[in-house]
Amino acid sequence: MPVNNIARIEIVRGPGSAVFGADAFSGVINVITKGKDDINGTEVGSRVSSFDTIDAYLLHGDNIAGFDVAFSLVYHDTEGHGRQIDADIQTAYDKSYGTDVSLAPVPVNLQQRKLDAHLDISRGNWQLRAGYQGRHNQGTGVGEAAALNTNRYTENRIHADLTYHNRKWTKNWDVTAQISFFNNKTSSPRDSMFFPPGAFGGAYPLGLFNSVSFSEHHTYLNLSGLYSGFNKQTLRLGMGYH
Repeated sequence: MPVNNIARIEIVRGPGSAVFGADAFSGVINVITKGKDDINGTEVGSRVSSFDTIDAYLLHGDNIAGFDVAFSLVYHDTEGHGRQIDADIQTAYDKSYGTDVSLAPVPVNLQQRKLDAHLDISRGNWQLRAGYQGRHNQGTGVGEAAALNTNRYTENRIHADLTYHNRKWTKNWDVTAQISFFNNKTSSPRDSMFFPPGAFGGAYPLGLFNSVSFSEHHTYLNLSGLYSGFNKQTLRLGMGYH
């Protein structure tokens, strides 16, 4: 998440699966993005730093036709810290096989380009949130097999949710209903190279590689209610579809 668009971060210790889902069995890190009141106007900024790093962001919060609107757009581009790797695992194999196919010494492959956009619209008991996260030209560091390569990855995430929350649905009921969507797709513009051409004494003249891509699509529907009609007790009921 872009730091410029974070209002606060909550650390909830202990099991929280009844509220946050099955994986929240030991704790929850709740990242809360900025709403209209956190921005209240327009904010723009940019940074330029080492390793061809450029950052720019736009935040806007306003009330439009009775709707509280918050929007953020954050861009980040860098070539990485540029540390040179003098030897990798293929260098050791070259010594064993008497070859010279390692890409080392070269700078570590850490460049990336990121674009994050978030929209938050609310009015009364309703709230609509949507976002896009794009990761492009993303390097693989020292490589998946600790052999240097020039691979790049692309990842695109789209998410949206529509929430209805009524704290006074009836005298004793606090009701929340939400439908949400999440889509994620990761791919590589070319085959992912584990070892360079000529690896293992020429056993792999084209190199050792595979094709990497995956995608996931989720749709959620959740309904929950807090009942406070008991003396000193609160009952929470919930159901969901995934």
